[in-house]
Amino acid sequence: MLLQLVASRADPVSVSDVAAALGVAKSSAHELLRTLTDVGFLAQDADTGRYAVGDGARRLAHGPLDTNLLRSLTTNLVDALAVRSGESAYIGVLRGQQVEVVHHVFRPDDTRQQLEVGDRHEAHATAMGQVLLALDPAAPAVMRTLDPVRLTQRTLDLPALRTRLVEVRQRQWACTVGERTADKADVAAPLRGRGGIVVAAVGLVGDVDQVVSARRDPRPVLLAHVQAAAAAITAELGATL
Repeated sequence: MLLQLVASRADPVSVSDVAAALGVAKSSAHELLRTLTDVGFLAQDADTGRYAVGDGARRLAHGPLDTNLLRSLTTNLVDALAVRSGESAYIGVLRGQQVEVVHHVFRPDDTRQQLEVGDRHEAHATAMGQVLLALDPAAPAVMRTLDPVRLTQRTLDLPALRTRLVEVRQRQWACTVGERTADKADVAAPLRGRGGIVVAAVGLVGDVDQVVSARRDPRPVLLAHVQAAAAAITAELGATL
């Protein structure tokens, strides 16, 4: 029940949250949380003291993530995202401090493009990576040792990244502008499997002036396309992964 409670919340939970939800004393809630943290089923954020689902719980529930199955389940929906947005569309998973591209659909035009499946990018500098650093059960352990490499003038340092990740947890999407490549922007949202656990991210990448407004906010129609794709893919994954 406690794992279900934590997995169902968009944001990490506090001891008080758990005590109130379960109707127990804070001391009892803390003991339960610490026990599940010690065995890896929960992870505690070193800065906030709050708890999220840990990588051990995801492995127990799902086993190792089958990226081939993930790709097969998402192909049509990612194709549709690329067509509707007019931009390149991707599925990514967290691999340590990097995000690995497990599916890539070309931008629907006749310009020369290169397939990126299998490529890995620094998670802190991409929208998919920031979604996963904010929400993936393995992320708290990654964040404890992360030292962000400066890739462009807009790449976030660690304090700014931590602030950004709080925002991502609250709004459930991420947008980066020129943080990995100066002329590109991207938008991404989380993909959830059974129990609401984040297993991957879906996103799109394009030229800065195409993806974001002059205020550097994602264009509403593109954000809506990403969120709709995330919801549709999550519905597929929830019954399988």
